[in-house]
Order: sequence, then structure tokens, then C-alpha cells
Amino acid sequence: MSSVFISSEKRRQLLYRLMECGFKVRMHSYEYFIRGRKFVCILVLSPFWNSARLHLIPWNLEESKAAVEIVSEILLEIEHGIKVEVIG
Repeated sequence: MSSVFISSEKRRQLLYRLMECGFKVRMHSYEYFIRGRKFVCILVLSPFWNSARLHLIPWNLEESKAAVEIVSEILLEIEHGIKVEVIG
């Protein structure tokens, strides 16, 4: 089953929600490069498989882990059934 993130509107909604939470975000189609004080994670959406991968940043692990929790909550808020995988 596919995800709502196939829609560019929903991907933009995700972008704006991340920015509302204080992140600086650069979006490239299905990839989001997310910064807090420093670079915190990379989000890769796979809407055809209804999944998302969040890549932790090893050199900023503490801030990265905190950001991944927030990003995961936002993803689940927009798409309740999405499978979120944290890598790293």
C-alpha cells in the first residue's frame, strides 16, 4: 500500500511542519536534509512502500537522536501507518 507522501502537497506539509518545529530543512523530492544547531539527520521517504528511513549523524549523535524522535512523531502525525526505520 502506498503512502500519502506520493503527493507533493503532503511532502511540502512535512517540510513546513519540520520548519515549525525549529529545524532548518533542505528538501530534494523524497529526501530531507535536516539541521538543528548542527546537521541532525537525513530523512528518505519511500512512499510506494509506505516507509521512511531516518539516518542518524554519528558525529552529532545526541542532538541527532532527539531530532529523530521529533521527526518520527511528525511523520506518524501526517501518515499514521508509515513504517519508520532509524539507521545508524
